[in-house]
Amino acid sequence: MHAGFILLIACINFINLSTVKSASRAREVELRKVLGSYRRSLMMQFPAESMLYSLLSIVLGVLMAWLLLPFFNPLAGKQLVFPWTSVWLFPAILLSAIRVGLLAGVYPAAYLSGMSSMRSKR
Repeated sequence: MHAGFILLIACINFINLSTVKSASRAREVELRKVLGSYRRSLMMQFPAESMLYSLLSIVLGVLMAWLLLPFFNPLAGKQLVFPWTSVWLFPAILLSAIRVGLLAGVYPAAYLSGMSSMRSKR
């Protein structure tokens, strides 16, 4: 229960940071539009980047948890093991990365790709 709440807060934080970072990339989006980039390619870029960051973060987090589990068990007085052989582990990791990446990338992509370019403002 507590771990899920912490994970939810971390996901919301990642989405907020992704939105703020995308706003600073508005000049890049304008330049790509002026050079002839299609809105669809711009719409795909931000979610794809967010999913990649999310996947790398989840993989790094799982690796750190696995490596630090032997040190955590004596502190907690528990005998926790990592469920490498569970059928649900890898699909859950992949689906989590896709879900968080899409949530973090769709809004900035829609907002920035919908902006008018400098060329159309003249």
